[in-house]
Amino acid sequence: MNDVLFYLLVNAALVLDLFSTRISGYPPFPCFASFKGWHLYQSNFWKEAEQTPDEDRDNTDPNNRLAFKNFWGSTSFSAVDSGQSNCLPCVPSLDRCGLLPPGAYVSSPSPICRISMAIDLRRQDGDDDLGPKETVLAMQNFVEDGLTSFQLEAVSSSTELIAWGEEEVYRRFLKESPGSILRHSHLTVPLKMPLERFAGSSLRSARTEISNSLFRMGSPEAIHCVQLYPQQGPEEMSNNFWILDALDALEELKREGLVLSVSGRNLPPSVVQGASDCGFSALCRNQIDVNIADTGKYNTIDSGLPLEATASLLGGLLSDNSVGKKSIPASNKLALNAQRHVRNSIPKWAAGGQENYANTVFAWWKFQTDFLPVLEDIGHKHDVPIASIALRWTLQLKHVDTVVVLTRLSGSDETGFPRLLRKQQYRDVFKFELDEEDMTRLWKIARVFDVKDL
Repeated sequence: MNDVLFYLLVNAALVLDLFSTRISGYPPFPCFASFKGWHLYQSNFWKEAEQTPDEDRDNTDPNNRLAFKNFWGSTSFSAVDSGQSNCLPCVPSLDRCGLLPPGAYVSSPSPICRISMAIDLRRQDGDDDLGPKETVLAMQNFVEDGLTSFQLEAVSSSTELIAWGEEEVYRRFLKESPGSILRHSHLTVPLKMPLERFAGSSLRSARTEISNSLFRMGSPEAIHCVQLYPQQGPEEMSNNFWILDALDALEELKREGLVLSVSGRNLPPSVVQGASDCGFSALCRNQIDVNIADTGKYNTIDSGLPLEATASLLGGLLSDNSVGKKSIPASNKLALNAQRHVRNSIPKWAAGGQENYANTVFAWWKFQTDFLPVLEDIGHKHDVPIASIALRWTLQLKHVDTVVVLTRLSGSDETGFPRLLRKQQYRDVFKFELDEEDMTRLWKIARVFDVKDL
């Protein structure tokens, strides 16, 4: 009798939950959030995010601006030019959680968030709380709040560590995530290419590596994006044809439906032009390092592809936590990438881009007195963190399509700040827009004065 009563009560609660969700869009009982009513809410939630730009335009608005409704029903507008569907949004009323506004995603060919998370697989002291399970939970949390794109960090990771990430992180994510999460996720797999002496096997190697990646990930329907990562400099790449052989293999895998798109890492214009001449259509973007302190590659690379910017936060140094630190933090207080930027990027910036870098102590003093105060002042103006200013500046560059942020997702950073909470500063990027005065001030500290084509 008790079992029958319990069964009736549960079914009644589910019916009420479903009915309430249809009316209000939110489940009345948090304990039933994982049942059908909540899934219905989630599907409606994402359905609104998938509307085409024409559906999102308010015909009553004389300027034909992009309309966006937040959870409470209030409408904000983001001005766009006529016919520009991928404009970078500016929604001051953006909620602290939930979907991102239209324009925060670009198609390539599957939708990718303009801010992607590069998962740092390397372990450091104090990473005892970091594991595949915690990383996957953090990824699911990010997707629920609109940050849907991930890639495995390849610059400092060995091929063995990347393989571990595919098997332990991506495979778990694909296995344990509900369909409402997987439908909107975008996963990028790095493909580290062999050196020149293995050039003859590049065609076979590319296909074999992708097959192995599919197996390690649990054979999903297709890999959203394969990032071609040659282990050579631009000059060496320009004089070799083995990269085109690899692109040929990836193009064939795309025709077979096993790969949806291909991106590159530091591909020189000659390689991109060669791919275009050969009729390769899979290559969709080129990833380079670019930030306010170092615009060198952005100023010199013109590959004809949309750019994906990395190192935009200088390994986490462009944050509110760095303000007011008169001396360089100890190495054990900095991430590995931040240590590299303290030794190289900041001294190079302090020396005005000269080959003879400035002393690191002097460079850090200049960074604290001439660099960070400008970002902090602009951040106060728009009521957003310094990191949001740096990311928005990068996204507003003419040729930049997306930015990649290196993170370990779960656990706490060197200051004890939960990394999961950092997603708010990523969402804040879409709440404001840097005006001409802001951009001029930032270009000035970047020491670039002719910006008409940038």
